[in-house]
Amino acid sequence: MTPTAPESPNDLEPLNAGVTTPSSGVRPQRFWSNLATVPLPVLFGLVGAASTSIDVGVYWLLTGLAHVAPLPANALSYSLAVINSFALNKHITFRRREMRRSSILQLANFAIVRLLCLGISTTVLALSLLLVPSLAAKLVSVGITFLFAYTLSNQLVYR
Repeated sequence: MTPTAPESPNDLEPLNAGVTTPSSGVRPQRFWSNLATVPLPVLFGLVGAASTSIDVGVYWLLTGLAHVAPLPANALSYSLAVINSFALNKHITFRRREMRRSSILQLANFAIVRLLCLGISTTVLALSLLLVPSLAAKLVSVGITFLFAYTLSNQLVYR
């Protein structure tokens, strides 16, 4: 049996002394290098989907099961989603960027952007509640807030 050439330069780089994950055989290093080929808006959207699941799920639990009013429920659900979003965007979406500011300053900018987005989310939710049911209004607010969140995060937080 003749040895074959590695498929890519990543195959030459050891990771954890050549250990692969038992369930998939996929090297974590290859996973991270493959993420580098995914456009930032797509990664941001995937992180946003995870955060949106938290936001909408908690909102639904609070309004549907706990009978919390929509606007306070939105503030709490959005805040929990924001924590998830910061961690995943910092470590996945924008991980390769060399940050020009300290983590504390970055977190402060993130908090400011997200407070602004919470205001947008709450305003759109309040206006949408006049026209459609609560969960539909929440989804409208998520879509509009996403556009602002990506633009502001890309330009102000993770640059």
